[in-house]
Amino acid sequence: MDSGLARLESCLDTAEIRATLDEIRPSESPWSVWVPSADGFACLFGNEGGASGVAEPILAERLTAWWSAADESDEGDLLPLRFRDETYAALWVGNDEDLAWWRDVARVLGAGLVKAQLYESASRESASSGTKLDALNEAGELVRHVDLQVLLTKLMELSIRIMHAQVGAIVLLRDGELTTGIEWGLREEFLFALRSPDGEPFLRRHVERGEPILIADASSSQELDVSKLDVDLRSLLAVPLIAQQRPLGAIVIVNSGDGSLDAQDADVLATIANMAATAVENAVLYEQTREHERIAHEMNLASQIQRSLLPKSFPETPALETAGWCMSASETGGDFFDFLDMGPGRTGIVIGDATGHGMGAALIVFIARSTLKALLDGESDLEKVVTRMNDLVERDFDDDRFMTFFFGVFDDATRELVFTSAGHDPPIIYRPRTDEFIERIATGTPLGILPGMDFPTERIQLEPGDFLALGTDGIWEAQDAERHFYGKDRLKASMRECHGLPVGEAAERIREDILAFHGGAEQNDDITAVFCRIR
Repeated sequence: MDSGLARLESCLDTAEIRATLDEIRPSESPWSVWVPSADGFACLFGNEGGASGVAEPILAERLTAWWSAADESDEGDLLPLRFRDETYAALWVGNDEDLAWWRDVARVLGAGLVKAQLYESASRESASSGTKLDALNEAGELVRHVDLQVLLTKLMELSIRIMHAQVGAIVLLRDGELTTGIEWGLREEFLFALRSPDGEPFLRRHVERGEPILIADASSSQELDVSKLDVDLRSLLAVPLIAQQRPLGAIVIVNSGDGSLDAQDADVLATIANMAATAVENAVLYEQTREHERIAHEMNLASQIQRSLLPKSFPETPALETAGWCMSASETGGDFFDFLDMGPGRTGIVIGDATGHGMGAALIVFIARSTLKALLDGESDLEKVVTRMNDLVERDFDDDRFMTFFFGVFDDATRELVFTSAGHDPPIIYRPRTDEFIERIATGTPLGILPGMDFPTERIQLEPGDFLALGTDGIWEAQDAERHFYGKDRLKASMRECHGLPVGEAAERIREDILAFHGGAEQNDDITAVFCRIR
């Protein structure tokens, strides 16, 4: 590949692509990129010699004929722009003498243009707040950035600013090796020169173990040998980036401008790291996909994010069995559920339903889930957690976005379920001993609509044998080919029929019953359920 095409391949946005093409093209030939539109064909962008807006009649006829051809030929002055073997645009060239060169451009531009558009979409968000609370909200926004370097730059800038630090860095574990993701005045050679008194690499050991580091006074530290450093190291703070119990790296801060770094600084930076860790994990996955396949379509990435939010296993305690599943209406849905370890003998049960589908819904779910886990680091009162969660996410959600949400905690010792609901249907409980169903009425306002709302808790006393189902409205609103609803009555009948089976098998039987009722009809909403059996 010549140097000009290599430059084109590295362009980050469409403006840079246009400027680079105008600079490296072999002659003053006009060019433009066209995509199908409601009016025929629209010019995505091009140079000043190309057409703009809606295609002129002659060019529109040629584009229509070319697009309808079976192979979308690259012969002539219309060249296909392809991504994953699919043609999504046409490159028009106004000079036949340079077609061979433009064909090479089309092959590079096919994936490069998709990459540029995705990069531009991910870079629209910006944060401009200085308080610690605003910084935590900014950390929730990091999920919007899928480019790893953009994400790390914003995370480093946020960390330096909130800590009033002089220098910092973010290190990442990749293929077993500790590497520098970004340096902010803190050189890689300095980081890796840090040694414990026994001579072992200080930073690597802690990062691999997922352990935080707080050295308030480096000169008197028994953990760190600073005698051979050629820079002034007064204090050091490093907090791990951990996703799905796997260490990804760490945020490292050195020498706060406000004095020594302390435990309060560590708590705040750890909260930011907790909220950012999954975003970093997803950005690393995205970068790996981009390296191997040039670029991944936005919906594929959103699908990975959505799947990563679902539990990989289901907890089982002496008094509780659990199971669950999620069937999305599109590649990425707005439903999610989770089980949380709330301490000895206590299991958290979470289910939510965000408005819409696709990337927007996935981002809502991610922000809500990250906010919940960050808040649970320092608070266990359900009402306070959900009330604070609503206030935080209300600032982040767009005006037309919200989420119904259920959060319950089951106590093994008492077999009591304490829960709060933000507009989500409470559980349906089948009690075999009396052959009855126990239900409560949905309460609360969905998350993200209004700040300052209260979310009081309720209590249900359960007993051995009880079979509990939590679902999203996609279950009872599922329709067959004749547009009949599945309904809660059919769900209850399925629960009564299979309550004696192992909970995982019962969950699968109910899922199969919904699919059988659905009969291949179009699925208009996500279908998600959580099942629990009390022992």
